[in-house]
Amino acid sequence: MGQFSAGKTGQISAGFNTSIVWEELCHKLMVAEAVATGHIAGPNPSRKLAEHPEVVRRLKAYRENLAALGGMGLHFEAVLREDVLSAAIVLQKRYGLLTNDSIIAACAIRLGVDYLVTSDQAFAQIREVKIAMVSATK
Repeated sequence: MGQFSAGKTGQISAGFNTSIVWEELCHKLMVAEAVATGHIAGPNPSRKLAEHPEVVRRLKAYRENLAALGGMGLHFEAVLREDVLSAAIVLQKRYGLLTNDSIIAACAIRLGVDYLVTSDQAFAQIREVKIAMVSATK
């Protein structure tokens, strides 16, 4: 999920993610690598990974992927107190969004982004910011 501003030509001029999105991405990439390489298996892979810090130390592909994403010019955007305690609550009540989704939407609205890019259908109902839906890849 990303948030973007486009110039008059339609070219993307700035792209960023909130710290929440970066944190979720880091975690998902880490767990995915641990599962894909056979280091952990079965239900609740996050818990199993937490119980095996030696596996975390050996993982490297997810770190390389994060570095590559960082090199694409995507920026971090801070989540502010009012995003969490005010705007996100309003969005939760209005649209039934989960916590992280409502905070991400609140940040996008506060920043006046042109598009919030996501594959998460929960965002499709939001009217305060334009949503660009993309296909999820597996």
